[in-house]
Amino acid sequence: MGTKLKMAMASCLVFGVSQVQASNNIPHQGNNAYVWDSYGSIVRDQFGGCVRTIEWTKEKAIAQCEGWPEPEVRVATPAPVAAPIPVVAPAPVAAPAPMPVVDPAPAPVAEKLSVERPAAFIGFFATKSDVLSNLDLIKLDAYIEYMSAYPTRQLVVIGHTDNRGTADYNQGLSEKRALAVKNYMTGKGISAERITTKGKGFTQPIADNSTAQGRADNRRVELTLVDKK
Repeated sequence: MGTKLKMAMASCLVFGVSQVQASNNIPHQGNNAYVWDSYGSIVRDQFGGCVRTIEWTKEKAIAQCEGWPEPEVRVATPAPVAAPIPVVAPAPVAAPAPMPVVDPAPAPVAEKLSVERPAAFIGFFATKSDVLSNLDLIKLDAYIEYMSAYPTRQLVVIGHTDNRGTADYNQGLSEKRALAVKNYMTGKGISAERITTKGKGFTQPIADNSTAQGRADNRRVELTLVDKK
C-alpha cells in the first residue's frame, strides 16, 4: 500500500471519529477506562463507540458509553430532628494570659507547570506495519515538548497487534511498534533512558478481532507518562 494511500486512510479514520465525537461528546472526568482527546472528551471509533483502554472494567464503565441506563439517584429521607436540649450557661472562666504571636510558616507552593500535560495517546498502524502516521508524529511532538520541559518525567510505551499471524510474529511486531515511538522521540532529543518500551502482541485487545474495524483498533501503541521526581 502506497504512502499517500496510507495517509488518506488515516485522515478518513480521524475525520470519522471527530464527526461522531462532535455530535455527542462525553467528558472523561479522569476515567482511565477510556481514551480521551485534548478537549477532555472520550474518543469514539467510526461507529460511535467509546474507545476503551486496557484499564477498562465494568466498575469503571460509563453508562452513556456502554448504552446502559443511567443509575437512578435516590434521595435519602432526612432523619427526624430531636428536640433542642436546654442550654445551661457555663460558669465564668478567667481569661488566659495572652500567647506570644508567632508568624506562621509559609504554605508550600505547588509546582506550576509551564507546559500543559499532553492528552492520552493511542497511535494506530496498518496491517504488518510499524510505521507511524504523520498525525501520530504531530501528537508525539506534544510529548516531546512536555518531557523537554520536565526532565524528571519518564514514559512507558506499549505496542499491540491484532490476532492474525503467530504469537511469536505478533510479539516481535508489537515490540517494533513501541520502538518506533522511542526512536522518533530520541531523534528529537529525549534521552533513551527515559523511555521504556514493551510489546504485548495480541494478548490485550481493546476491540473484536473478528471484524476489520476491531483489528484496526487493536493495531496500536499506547503511551503512559510516569511522574518520577
